[in-house]
Amino acid sequence: MKTKKFLQILKENPNKTLEFEYPTSDLLHFQLLPPTYHITEVKNHKIDSVDCGGRMHRFNETVTQLWVNEEEKLRRPWTAGKAFSIYQKVDKVRTIDQATDMLFEYGPKSLQRIIYSVGNVIIQNQSVKVQLSNLPTMCKPREEAKRASNMAAACC
Repeated sequence: MKTKKFLQILKENPNKTLEFEYPTSDLLHFQLLPPTYHITEVKNHKIDSVDCGGRMHRFNETVTQLWVNEEEKLRRPWTAGKAFSIYQKVDKVRTIDQATDMLFEYGPKSLQRIIYSVGNVIIQNQSVKVQLSNLPTMCKPREEAKRASNMAAACC
């Protein structure tokens, strides 16, 4: 999901509870982040890479870091409006590129830190539920060759 679309959802649903779900290790079920999560950072990632076929790639990503305070037991749930206000603060200091993919970084003590994409957003009467999805690694030349139906062009 593009950052612009994600921010628009937050802006249009300010009073709704904002919930995040991430896939469990079996990738078939979701675990809800406790309501004591925090948005701790919004990062502008600038990717400048070369793939195994020798081709350069340059693109940007917006990565929001989510953190759960294990010591905090109860608190009012996050609202989409509260989250949107954080993005507004960030944008005043460092412009958020809204054309980028919106990604989320999360890593509780029981899991390694993982960067997730937005798999689905479910807007209900009282909540906005963001279902995060694993981002698998890939071989870009192979994926490009598959799209072009030319597997001989793949380097792997």
